[in-house]
Amino acid sequence: MEKSKLFLLIVLLIDSFLWGVWFGGLWSYRLAFASRLSSDYIHISISYALPLFSSSIVFLVAMRKQLFFRLYRLALFKLSILFSRMLFLVSSILVTINVFDALKLLYVSSAIFSLASGFGSIAGVAWTDYVADNIPDNLKHRYVALDSLLGTIGALAGSSIAGYIFAFEKSLLSYGKLFLVVSTIFLLDTPLIIMLKDYAVKANTVNVYSNAKPATLFYIAIAILFLSLNLPTSLTAPYIIYKLGGDELWITAMNISTFVASIATPIAFSEILKKVKPLTLARISIALSATSTAIFPQLKTVELQVARAFASGAGGIGVWMSLLSHIISEVDSDKRIGHSSTIYLIQNIAPAIATSIGGALADILKNPEPVFYISSMAIASIPMIKTYEHQNKNK
Repeated sequence: MEKSKLFLLIVLLIDSFLWGVWFGGLWSYRLAFASRLSSDYIHISISYALPLFSSSIVFLVAMRKQLFFRLYRLALFKLSILFSRMLFLVSSILVTINVFDALKLLYVSSAIFSLASGFGSIAGVAWTDYVADNIPDNLKHRYVALDSLLGTIGALAGSSIAGYIFAFEKSLLSYGKLFLVVSTIFLLDTPLIIMLKDYAVKANTVNVYSNAKPATLFYIAIAILFLSLNLPTSLTAPYIIYKLGGDELWITAMNISTFVASIATPIAFSEILKKVKPLTLARISIALSATSTAIFPQLKTVELQVARAFASGAGGIGVWMSLLSHIISEVDSDKRIGHSSTIYLIQNIAPAIATSIGGALADILKNPEPVFYISSMAIASIPMIKTYEHQNKNK
């Protein structure tokens, strides 16, 4: 492999690890953080949904401005990485110094976090197209596996940092310390990202409408999947704290179990992807995710929840790996920006809507458990997950 391509690969994989630290030590604790500031499911759900709505706006713009994102993908990637990670740091500082009362702090920090997520989503769209053109075809499935594996190892490291901090103290200041440490770590590879170059020849055209009709059923399936699975997402942390009598150490143990599963599965999944289509793996992963989400309220001990989290982690990483492999290896370059932006849009707007509805339902019913059971509707998406070619054959 050329030294330039090797450097590119190393930088991207380092960033996968650091992204994992951020995800495991910051994103994964946002619901627990919100639960310490409010006991109302609706406030917790809204604070969780705001960054997802922000990202959705970016993906809508990317769908309309596909050529712009393709031509300037590396510059967009670098600038949005810098801005987003600086804003995550600012949000963490606000939590640390705690200048607002509980509910105001929740919404102010969520607003800054949402702006950071918007910039991060610009990087996500640019990254997908950049990776698809710059990673050699014979390494793409292996890269997806390594990206998932290192991201998960990073998430495990982030959760371990959280576990260490919460082992000594469970307070608002503990969250401030955790978020500040993780946000600082997330900035470490920014100089390396600034040094990246684009080695591929970029097409100067995109096919805006090429995937509109054939992919309709696929998009509906993805929407059903993410709407269903995310209905109870914002309820898990408050359910553990207020219903099961757990705390941040429960949440840390469950997060670590999820990430351990995500470490164990990418290598196996990368081998599976050599033998089956990515979307076949997606169907298997959906069934596992739906089942592990629906049984959540029935598991009353930390040991059972840790076991469930392992299954959920395996299913979640399977869905992500299969969708990413599908985008970078099965979609033509002139369709990639539009298709990936649409998938990412659904991955953000559906959870944003679902978590808000789930929180409202839990408050209205005064019981969050039915919301977990409704999430099993994700199974309905399985027969609808089809490639362009399969859908065209059925026409």
